[in-house]
Amino acid sequence: MIIEAQEAGTGKKFVGEASGLDEPGTLDFLTSIALSEEELRLQIDRLQLSADAKRMLFAVARTTITAGKVVIRIGRKILETVMWLVRNFPNASAGLIVGSVLGFLVSSIPIIGFILGPIMTPLLAALGLAIGAVQDIKDNVLKRKILSQARQYDNLRTT
Repeated sequence: MIIEAQEAGTGKKFVGEASGLDEPGTLDFLTSIALSEEELRLQIDRLQLSADAKRMLFAVARTTITAGKVVIRIGRKILETVMWLVRNFPNASAGLIVGSVLGFLVSSIPIIGFILGPIMTPLLAALGLAIGAVQDIKDNVLKRKILSQARQYDNLRTT
């Protein structure tokens, strides 16, 4: 099945063949949205993020792709998956926040922060995320849930 998408900022179009979408029932997952637009908006508003970051998430939520004659609200679907991950993997989310805060603190140290900040901030954020994720993934049920969530997007691969 041919899929089409348009980049929001530039208007550049992407067209590709996603043969996995031709199988019966594969569009059902992508077109089903568990969260209404208002529920998603409320969840984004509750996040501890800057107004700019929230605005970007709302822009992602409006992203769509067309598969044949079906419009898929892929942005909302992806954000729905992300919200599910945040709810089900609190250690990874907390680890990312702690690592980011530590990176910010390193960056704010005079002179040394200017040198080490750009290196340490992403490293500490990744380390915090990894440590938290390891704690979450030790639970095999959650590991299986993550893998099943990721597999549901496999049908969008293009050739």
